[in-house]
Amino acid sequence: MIESSLANPADGDADALSVSHILHPYRHFRSPSEVLISLISTSQKRAILASWASDLYAVESSPLLRQPPGLPKVIKYSDVINALKELDDREHSKGMLKRPIAPHKSWSLNGQWRPRSGET
Repeated sequence: MIESSLANPADGDADALSVSHILHPYRHFRSPSEVLISLISTSQKRAILASWASDLYAVESSPLLRQPPGLPKVIKYSDVINALKELDDREHSKGMLKRPIAPHKSWSLNGQWRPRSGET
């Protein structure tokens, strides 16, 4: 991990460092697993990983790969999604999620809520 130490930052530097993680994640991380083990907040981790999962960074000829700017090599889309799922699992196990991850109902084609298959 390239990440600078967050332990005992100088006054005001902690906020600047935190913003740097979001705006320039390539300066601090090289993989989704490095994002997961970092000392930044869960919401910041989620923001970085979600941006990496974006189609904006899809490799043109290989949509299952992502090339976020500044990273030295491509990363697998599945690795990013698995890291996001890991964050969800951590929050769920801590009781931080107030609602189920998957809704009990889904949208129909006409824009109305309908029970999911197998439910009434």
